[in-house]
Amino acid sequence: MRRKRFDATPCHVFNHAVGEANLFEDDPDRLRFVRYVRRALQTTRVTLLAWVLMKTHYHLLVVGSSAQVSRLMKMIQLRYAVYFNRRYGKRGHCFE
Repeated sequence: MRRKRFDATPCHVFNHAVGEANLFEDDPDRLRFVRYVRRALQTTRVTLLAWVLMKTHYHLLVVGSSAQVSRLMKMIQLRYAVYFNRRYGKRGHCFE
């Protein structure tokens, strides 16, 4: 059975880097990620309530429909993966 979500229910979303890798090496990485979160929030109907960035993962507390939260996550992670791979000369997935 599919889980029901209501638009006004806070949703904890998170993801972490592949394996034991760091997702954020330094402040420029963290600032870039925050910039991507802000841009994605402007184009989705999602409200950000809280967030935290750790070295290997991140957490977001958001409110929005499942479709809009999914869209937000796709936008953030795709943009950040492209940035990260280019900056560090890597290929493939950044997130598990």
